[in-house]
Amino acid sequence: MHRHAWMMACAIGALTAAASVAHADTAAATADAVATGSSANSAMVSDIVVTAEKREATVQTVPLAISAYTSKERDLIGLNNIDDLTNWTPGLRYSTSLDRVFLRGVGRQTNNLATDPGVATYVDGVYDAATYDSEGDSLFIQRTEVLRGPQGTLYGRNSIGGAIDVISVQPTDHFYAEGRVNIGNYGTYDGEAAMSGPINDHMRIRVAGYYNDQQDGFFHNVAIPGTSEDGNQQAWYGEVQLAGDFGPKFDYWIKANAAASDATYRTTNNILGYNTYQYVAQGTLGLNPGFAYNPCFTASQATPCAASPTGFGLNGTFQQAGTVMTNPAVTDQFAYNLAKPDKIDIRPNYGFNWHGTFHADGFDVKYLGGWAHHYLTIDDPNSGGTPVTGLTIPCLPPPFASASCQSFQLFPTDWHYLEDKSWTSHEVDLISTNKGPFQWLVGGYYYHEWYTQYSNYTSPSQTQLSQPLGAAANPDNTYYFTGETFEASSYAAFGQVDYQITPTWKFTGGLRYSDDTKDGHEFFREVFLEGLPTTGAATPSFDITPKTLAFANPPGAGPLVLGQTVLGEPGMDTRALDGSWSGISGTAGVEWDPGNDLIAYAKYSRGYKAGGFNGGTLSVSPEVVPETLDDIEGGVKKTFNHVLTLDASVYYYWYHNMQVEQFQLENGVETGFLGNLNLVNNYGFELEGTWQATDNLQFLLSYAYLNTRIAQATCIFDQTRAVTASDAACLSQGTAAVGFFNPVGDNLIASPPNKITVNGNYTWKFDPGNLTLSVSDTYTDGQFSTLFSTPIYHSPGYNNLDLRLLWTDAQNRYTIIAYGKNVLNSTEYDYNFPGALYSSGPLIGQESSITHSLNNPVTYGIQLQVRFK
Repeated sequence: MHRHAWMMACAIGALTAAASVAHADTAAATADAVATGSSANSAMVSDIVVTAEKREATVQTVPLAISAYTSKERDLIGLNNIDDLTNWTPGLRYSTSLDRVFLRGVGRQTNNLATDPGVATYVDGVYDAATYDSEGDSLFIQRTEVLRGPQGTLYGRNSIGGAIDVISVQPTDHFYAEGRVNIGNYGTYDGEAAMSGPINDHMRIRVAGYYNDQQDGFFHNVAIPGTSEDGNQQAWYGEVQLAGDFGPKFDYWIKANAAASDATYRTTNNILGYNTYQYVAQGTLGLNPGFAYNPCFTASQATPCAASPTGFGLNGTFQQAGTVMTNPAVTDQFAYNLAKPDKIDIRPNYGFNWHGTFHADGFDVKYLGGWAHHYLTIDDPNSGGTPVTGLTIPCLPPPFASASCQSFQLFPTDWHYLEDKSWTSHEVDLISTNKGPFQWLVGGYYYHEWYTQYSNYTSPSQTQLSQPLGAAANPDNTYYFTGETFEASSYAAFGQVDYQITPTWKFTGGLRYSDDTKDGHEFFREVFLEGLPTTGAATPSFDITPKTLAFANPPGAGPLVLGQTVLGEPGMDTRALDGSWSGISGTAGVEWDPGNDLIAYAKYSRGYKAGGFNGGTLSVSPEVVPETLDDIEGGVKKTFNHVLTLDASVYYYWYHNMQVEQFQLENGVETGFLGNLNLVNNYGFELEGTWQATDNLQFLLSYAYLNTRIAQATCIFDQTRAVTASDAACLSQGTAAVGFFNPVGDNLIASPPNKITVNGNYTWKFDPGNLTLSVSDTYTDGQFSTLFSTPIYHSPGYNNLDLRLLWTDAQNRYTIIAYGKNVLNSTEYDYNFPGALYSSGPLIGQESSITHSLNNPVTYGIQLQVRFK
């Protein structure tokens, strides 16, 4: 640890020394320019005003690692969603299929809502629990700020890894209206509109909304020609804002919004051949419809067949959608073969944000509040991954079956997911406004959320599941049901002071106290059919929910209650979960500002994230303790002659008790649970730059180097290697614990070592208007999908090239944008995850599947923007 700290100190010293040299060189160049009465270039880099420290300042004067994107820049580089934000922001990663955000390797490692994000999202300064609210284009978003590193002394909640703040376009004090139409490939038709203006001298209003219709998805279904999934949707959004004042002392802002969408759901695909060697699909309780494709399944029972459980054919029959009996994704990763579409629906979700500021003498009192409701469902019919809609398993010949044997019909398994969540956030800040050397901010914060989340695997046509032997009825024909209902509250008090020690040196210090509580119930049920059904419709099902557990009442959990009715589902085992945690975090740093557009800074920060639970699976250890992160960081920001800006930062993290999703085998099913990693060390370097080479030519740069290393951890189970290997250092009663491995020395997920994005844009100026060509290219290194840095979990690096051509008339009344994203149609992997190993048959010891999460293929279109003033 001391060696790494010394390396970080040297790096900070090197940055400061470089800044000093740059300061001297630029001062000399400026003096020469003044003496000769000339400048190197009449073009200037524009300053971006941000509110990262709760006061307005430009990016180049804020001693933070911050990226900021204005509405103008969003149009120029095509920044419309969080994937685009990922490309441009150093250290930022977003998993599309998992809906998780990471900054410098820090983020949320599970979708279980009983844990918190590691990167906090704010909309207009109000904490927002939904990641997708950070998306939008320049008609709705005035500016996006991404702050890297712990931000607890200025922001409301759980910003251990950083914060994303989205600032809406505000009501104007003059009439303004704009309409936009977008037409693109995949049958995309979008319409947007906004209108803003004064109601009277003290009140302004803005009304805006959009409707999106994409008719075709990125994945195409060979089972049902003409059908597709992922991206095709109908979605709408609307908002109303009011802003104004009650005299010079008090001003306010209010926004109400609603949104809904009806879409298909597919972000991943299995690229291996169908599982044809298992009656029970790997990692599930449902019988495997893909067994219909076993070469022995339809063969005569008199025919020897090595791939059969009996060694002979089974003489079975099956039904399917279409005629394709192989996995098309083996040769085309955007092709799939299913009988029914997946659906993801967002019911009308609602949100309200409001601000109020009282301007006292020497300070402001600012209140930021919000409430939101989020409701999402996913329906995945035939989650077995094949187009088989039913199959019949005949009686086996003696001695495998008795004379009373009956043929058995097997039907596919469906998956249903629900997320119903509401939250409210309240913050009061007192912010100094004097002009002296001492500035201060103190604040108080309260957050409360309540939600229900569940995942249910059912087989609607498998009637044998409806009444397990000796157990409660199972009316939804559930195989596997896991869920939770929770409430969580968070309280915090924080403050920060800035003291200008000398004209060139400033000290910053801040503290935060956080107190968090969570309480709720988890519920769980498992039902299983006989492994080799031979009694037809009378084949029994068994409730195998763990009803007698030695760990039924571990710390943080109440007693186990059997057979409850929860959310209309009887037979659930439930357990109460209750926990509270608190922590102190803060920051201390110095800033050197010698003038001539140069600053350098060094600081220490500690971040905190509350503990949580692995709700829903009745796991042995349901509670995870809070995370803490110690960050040593330094940076330099320099503007050269108003035409070139360079922002560089280096950092080193000591990341303690990282909350990670792990896996265990339970009744033959691989289930997830949460645990803590003792220590992870992350370090890296980041560089952002803007060069206005001429009046017409501009270059943008974003680069990040990230190294993550698990320094201390216990052994973790990995089913993919369980059959053939184990870590000799992971012992159980003196012998190697099969399937357990120690990840020390491995990397974190979603942490590519290198990511670089460059943009070049050139503007031709004509009397009728301006034409701009913008070219952006992003290269992202490969990354790992689990904590084990082995080749089977590695996703390759990829390149993304975007093109944009913008025409704006001389009066700025309209803009036409022609665009192409991923124009080279590069295959971009979000993650790569192999399935469990085959436990029998010719493929024993091999992966049953390999799931790729793919980003979008090439998309293109044209947008018209028309403005009325």
